[in-house]
Amino acid sequence: MTTTQGGTHRAGAQPEFSPRQREVLDLLARGRTNPEIAGELGISLDGAKWHVSEVMSILGVSSREEAARWWRERQRPTARLARLFVALRAGPVLAGIAAVVAAGALVVLVVAVAGFTRDEEPASPTETPTPTPPPTMTASPATSRTVPGAGTPWPAGTSTGDAALDAVIDAVLDRDDARVQALIRTADVPCGPVLYPQAEPIVPECPSGTPEGTPITALPLVSCSPQWSRPNSAWTDSVFNRGPQLYAVYRQSAANPAPPALPAGEYVVLFTVTQLGRGFALHVDAGQIVLADFLCGPFPNLLTDGVPASDFVLEPPGGIPAPIPVEVPRLTGNPEIDPIIIALVTNSYAALAGRVQLFPEPCAADPQGVGSPPRCPDGVPDGGSVQTARVATCERAYLGDSPGQWEGLLRPSFAFPHNVYAVFPSQPPQYFTDWLPAGEVTVVISGDSGNSAWRLDNGRIVGVELGCGFAADYYTAGVPAADFILPPLP
Repeated sequence: MTTTQGGTHRAGAQPEFSPRQREVLDLLARGRTNPEIAGELGISLDGAKWHVSEVMSILGVSSREEAARWWRERQRPTARLARLFVALRAGPVLAGIAAVVAAGALVVLVVAVAGFTRDEEPASPTETPTPTPPPTMTASPATSRTVPGAGTPWPAGTSTGDAALDAVIDAVLDRDDARVQALIRTADVPCGPVLYPQAEPIVPECPSGTPEGTPITALPLVSCSPQWSRPNSAWTDSVFNRGPQLYAVYRQSAANPAPPALPAGEYVVLFTVTQLGRGFALHVDAGQIVLADFLCGPFPNLLTDGVPASDFVLEPPGGIPAPIPVEVPRLTGNPEIDPIIIALVTNSYAALAGRVQLFPEPCAADPQGVGSPPRCPDGVPDGGSVQTARVATCERAYLGDSPGQWEGLLRPSFAFPHNVYAVFPSQPPQYFTDWLPAGEVTVVISGDSGNSAWRLDNGRIVGVELGCGFAADYYTAGVPAADFILPPLP
């Protein structure tokens, strides 16, 4: 393995990106947020998030900043020239013209240096140092959570004993797009606008020019949040080009249900992808794929965690992974604060939703994309008032008080290990100051996939900052050491 400025990848291996993924990488390298990427490419916000997640997965990096740095480094003229020489040396037929072509390319690249240097945006500023805890207070270390790797996949030719189920597995392992598409059980679902976070019931996005409510033939899938995908080769191509291998099969049951609002299958088939050691799952019913789940968290634990041994048709080759231990969070001793801390650390979305303070917000009969007001429910006129939570991601997020909406918003980050970073008396929010309440106490959660600040007032969540790539100490900057209820983690 070799480490680049932007992450880790296999030595000698060059990741392959689709034209759309290269566009996304270009925008990431220029510091664009997901809403800006969606706007510039003319796609939905969910689509932008999907593409960002895909390029991060292909590169094997854990943050968009790493992906951006890798792409900027790769696009430097010197890197381009090096790749050109490698390509020219690769084929004997080209050896005779290598010098001529390289000389011409060198002229082009020298010219490109000036343009690239002008276009390249400055690197992110140095992060603010973490405030030093007072001598009388010590931070309890975060409990380490080890996520086992995907292990050794099953050898080719392994059978479940169910011919229809084996046909699905074989089609995926053979990377046969036509066979996989023929095995998909689609549904005709009325389309609608797709705003983030996704509302319930989940609906497919209307194609451009298609009236809202038009039935759309689609396959339900999950990629951090539930959504629908029209049958095409996009997601199968994304899977096939990484080398899927069978990992485990288990029966669907009450102990391991399908995601909310989406269909359950008879079996769940787990695959690893050899390039990344991550994976995906297909829910199969009567030999047909009824749901695709592109994991948003540690694999294989996210979907095998808690599955009874009796439900496995094929256990993972290395044995059933041990359950992911739940961290014991640091607590304040305050009965109004600690239940929310426990809910945040244990992914208890329902407990969070029950503690949310809602505020009136003007709605729009026809919201126009990201940043628009919330959609008016039936019976509420344009400009009327609706009750929403005060949540800021890279833009305002309009949530109600249902667990499903909170799960859709938090699952991308909270599927990964996370812990309480600090608790302190609230100060004005770092951004969206005209909209987010400060509250009386702030709880900062840090994790492998992002950081967030939760403003609490009398045991209620009154405002949430889900960051935009901010470090955890961004939220604690300027807080006097003596004011911390729980000091920052080291």
